[in-house]
Amino acid sequence: MKTIFTVKRFFVAAALFGVSSLSFADSFNNVWVKADVTPANSGKVFIDWNIDEVSFAETSEFKRSINMGASNAFILAEPASGWLFAGVARDMDRDGQFDAEKDRQIHVFYNYFFTAFYDHTNYDGQSSTLAMQNAQEALAQMTSPTDQVFAVFTQGVAAYRAEGQEAAGYVYCSKLNNEPGDQVTFYAYGDCDSRNSPNVYYKFDYWSDANGNEVSRDREYTVTAGNLQVLYAHFAVTTKADYQENEKVPEQFKFDYNNPPFNPLGIEEVNVGNRADKAVYNLQGRRVVNLKKGVFVQNGKKYVVR
Repeated sequence: MKTIFTVKRFFVAAALFGVSSLSFADSFNNVWVKADVTPANSGKVFIDWNIDEVSFAETSEFKRSINMGASNAFILAEPASGWLFAGVARDMDRDGQFDAEKDRQIHVFYNYFFTAFYDHTNYDGQSSTLAMQNAQEALAQMTSPTDQVFAVFTQGVAAYRAEGQEAAGYVYCSKLNNEPGDQVTFYAYGDCDSRNSPNVYYKFDYWSDANGNEVSRDREYTVTAGNLQVLYAHFAVTTKADYQENEKVPEQFKFDYNNPPFNPLGIEEVNVGNRADKAVYNLQGRRVVNLKKGVFVQNGKKYVVR
């Protein structure tokens, strides 16, 4: 039987989705994504703005002031000898530590993008040039990332989309950090490839082992993890109606679409009452009278004094 492919390196991209604007400043936000490896010494992960610039000499962070809808960050993950790359998880409680019970697998799109969390700074009323300058200054003062992700490696079982079908579907795992002997369930759902017109719709077809042998046609496939065991999800073209009825991704896997209100600079909100508040506050929420150089908040919005 045909061997599908040997897993060595994987490229994953972080994407920020929104309406891009060249004239309205309120679409500017800051993104700071940090990537770590778990378990320690199980592999390498690095992140950068341009996939051509990613290398193992780079740091594992991506930090940028962006105009929403135009920001990509690429992650390169490489397992150490004796490990498999299992997937990417998000630090849901923002404690900087991987927690298998709390942190959740990130949904990876057909083109290797996932939605990255960003801050909710609003630069409404400023020119785009000034807004970008202000955003960059605010970014420089951040002390914690807007998004923390983990490249998870395993010595047990991992599942991927079959070679040549990267655009065809999504694969999820009940326990990314599994070990040999663990009970692990994998889930697969077809995708819609909208890169060309008309759209092409896919459905889950079957699971295979590393040698291409079919092992199951159950969408939810539970296995006892072997040692460095690899599975592949295969997908087939289907109708739009079949795709819409049967390939819906369950809500339990959609947590990563929601970018929660988050301000890494420490100002969650300013109570301005029913009218404009002319008072100025620093980033600790204290009222300021004599302004010096720095970032301040007035009427619920951030401004930079140079």
